[in-house]
Amino acid sequence: MTALTREDVTSMILSAKRQAGLTWEGIAEAIGMSPVWTHSAAMGMNAMPEDKAKAITETLGLPQEAALVLQESPTKIWSQTVPTDPCIYRLYEIVGVYGPTIKALIHEKFGDGIMSAIDFDMSVTRVENPKGDRVKIEMSGKYLATTPGKSTTGIDGMTEQEKTIRTTCPYCGVGCGVLATRHPDGTVTVAGDPKHPSNFGRLCSKGSALGETLSLDDRLLYPEIDGERANWNDALDLVARNFQDAIREHGPDSVAFYVSGQILTEDYYVANKLMKGSSVRRISTPIPAFAWHLRLPDTGGHSARTRFREPMKILNWQTLLCWSAPISPGVIRSCSSVSKRPRLQTRRCGWS
Repeated sequence: MTALTREDVTSMILSAKRQAGLTWEGIAEAIGMSPVWTHSAAMGMNAMPEDKAKAITETLGLPQEAALVLQESPTKIWSQTVPTDPCIYRLYEIVGVYGPTIKALIHEKFGDGIMSAIDFDMSVTRVENPKGDRVKIEMSGKYLATTPGKSTTGIDGMTEQEKTIRTTCPYCGVGCGVLATRHPDGTVTVAGDPKHPSNFGRLCSKGSALGETLSLDDRLLYPEIDGERANWNDALDLVARNFQDAIREHGPDSVAFYVSGQILTEDYYVANKLMKGSSVRRISTPIPAFAWHLRLPDTGGHSARTRFREPMKILNWQTLLCWSAPISPGVIRSCSSVSKRPRLQTRRCGWS
């Protein structure tokens, strides 16, 4: 038997509500919650406490498994395009027109901060009016002051919130969609984006482990010379001198760039400008089994293919610059071999 999904349970709720002729107010009264919260939870945007999940399944005659699904923490995602439904668009328009005004008035009355959408309640009522009945929407959210040095757009300023961001896997060129959720304890969980056309929710082992790569403990966060923290000018001058000395003594082929196959076009541009300025003629980028050398016509660059599953091939290099966003296992293995040489050390760069 196939396990129920949130989408399945939402469809079951809507069907049972329609067949029973119930209203959201009637269902909300039966489970002891507000109509706004009840509908939101039924649509999969909030998790139900156990007693409320059991109450709504009993009210609508749903299977017991549905109650378990309703208690699961939701992935709060929605279309980022401008809504076309007339009713929803008007609310979108209100925020667009009055959003800056609401923000200014909140800051005047409370200071720098935001209104929580977690510790939050809302009501929608009908108000009679001789010129035509009116829709009254009231919202009430806890004020959350901005903490110096912390962001209020993520969970740093809102410890009760879990924020899910739609992003893209930084590894191979497939560009799989990823849902990254940051939790109050600072950890991040990663899942495939079921709506992304590249992967439809599926991730390989590397993409699935993205949340484990976010530690700062083993990343180089500032320049170091001989293991001691240094300023950028001194560090860059030292790198430039070493490049110049190597090229002057051994020729341009004594220096090669090994850059990530996943860095952005802008990063490639910077790397190529650095190569041209230093007369370096070799650059390679990895794919799972081997690396490709890129030809740079105006620098006389070579084009070839070489396997990097054999770290011994680079043991006689004088200079190895690893320019990479996520360091792949192959790079780590190669650099581990190189780092055993007396004068070379390797460390991950925190540029991802």
